[in-house]
Amino acid sequence: GVPMSATRRYSPAFHNALANFGSWSVAPSLAFRVMRVWHHISARCEPPEPIIESIDADGIRFAWSSSVSYLDLEVYDDGTFEWFYSDRSGTAADGVDGTKEDREEVLPEAFYQRLESLAECP
Repeated sequence: GVPMSATRRYSPAFHNALANFGSWSVAPSLAFRVMRVWHHISARCEPPEPIIESIDADGIRFAWSSSVSYLDLEVYDDGTFEWFYSDRSGTAADGVDGTKEDREEVLPEAFYQRLESLAECP
């Protein structure tokens, strides 16, 4: 059998959002950046489907929210990122993580670890 494309596990609405940044008045450069980031993070791991939101005029946010945790990644047109993680279970000593208001130019390993914990990747 032919292996199913990893992207098939995401809803049409998600693909529609990725394909239609232009209609959100998102700069083409930002749309390109966001797509590149999505391909980069989903190549490492198959994250659960995120919510995609526009933030201001110069950013796009991916957010993953569940009863036990919240993770978001903000991608900006200047090539920087912000991310935030919160453990909602109340059991984790390191309940909050992220960039703390300082944008970063490279996504750190800590972000991927948080994302992989959500995805329960092998």
